[in-house]
Amino acid sequence: MNKSVMGMSRAQGQSAPSISGDQPLTAITQQGYVVAFLAVFAGWAILSLPWLLGRVTIPYDATAHFYPQLQFLARALHSGDSPFWAPHVFAGSPQIADPQSLIFSPAFLLAYFNPAPSLRAFDTYVFLVILAGCLAVVMLFRDRGWHPASAVLAALAFGFGASANSRVQHVGQIQGLVFFIIALWLLSRALERRSMIYGALAGVAAGFMIVEPGQVQLLGCYMLIGYVITHWFTSQDVRGAFVRSISPLAVAGGVTIALAGVPLLLTFLFGHAASRAEIPFEHVEHGSLHPASLLTAFIADLFGANDTSVPYWGPGSGGWVANSGMLSQNMGQIYIGILPMLALIAFGFVNQRLWRYEIRFYTIALGFSVVYALGAYTPAFRMLYEVMPGVPQFRRRSRLPPC
Repeated sequence: MNKSVMGMSRAQGQSAPSISGDQPLTAITQQGYVVAFLAVFAGWAILSLPWLLGRVTIPYDATAHFYPQLQFLARALHSGDSPFWAPHVFAGSPQIADPQSLIFSPAFLLAYFNPAPSLRAFDTYVFLVILAGCLAVVMLFRDRGWHPASAVLAALAFGFGASANSRVQHVGQIQGLVFFIIALWLLSRALERRSMIYGALAGVAAGFMIVEPGQVQLLGCYMLIGYVITHWFTSQDVRGAFVRSISPLAVAGGVTIALAGVPLLLTFLFGHAASRAEIPFEHVEHGSLHPASLLTAFIADLFGANDTSVPYWGPGSGGWVANSGMLSQNMGQIYIGILPMLALIAFGFVNQRLWRYEIRFYTIALGFSVVYALGAYTPAFRMLYEVMPGVPQFRRRSRLPPC
């Protein structure tokens, strides 16, 4: 979300910048974006280096849950066994219906080509996925003609701040977050260029986003729907914008269903037969982000969640109200960096750019994300739980959704 307000905006009331295919970038801007891509890659490499070299590994769920899933998948593929059924989980478990099995994710290629993928190889895969998301952010900025420096800042904040930082160990969420931003970029091109090719590519990205469903993926779908609606109603010719979008959206929807339809159906049937096909509101509300955790957007590790030398004193520790400690400590960390926050304050609030035409959607999405993340701490979440399809099916996570 922070990414949009850092772009250089057009004057109030003007149309959003056209896609670069319609209005080519100037030579100076093009050169700036070459430097921007190199800067993002360099920043990604430096920040990822300890994992890429194998000096450390992504901890917790990545090592204890997702890496064993990858090992099982690789061994099954290379031994001739079926990866669709895990005989050693309880009395047997349908891996093909498990949204965390990695069968339908790009990690399948790692298992296919490597019979015994190492932790280092798995971590490299995760950070390559993050790199893809960072580059998609840069492309979003480039298409709108926003300043290359802001694209670099936004891309690195996306890849190494907030959700991507505090939940990097949950590979399924990271994949959903990255494929969401890729789908958003491709969808914007499909709508602006009226392109069925980009519609198909957006469908591929959306398919990979939802093929292994989770709450991040659910919220990503709502964000994409919101983007389409915003595109329609902010156009000077609403009816024309709607008509012109039918073909690319139809292609995108068809490709998404073709890629993700059967896996989603299998997951739905598996979940429907489980004991937690729907999560009661009383349980869902326990995953709400405490309002005090919003302070971590401005101050890194404010409560000492990641510092073993400092006793954790944030929500859930002694002295806080009941039910404020139902989350792991790292779930309340939403810090994205001091520069993005200063840009948000200086350009967004002080200069009042948050409601400009070209970033209005992102501002609304940010507001919705904050309300949703706060959950039961706001009266709106009960209505969202009752009205929004899919919300009762997922256990709440404590961090800002994908915008």
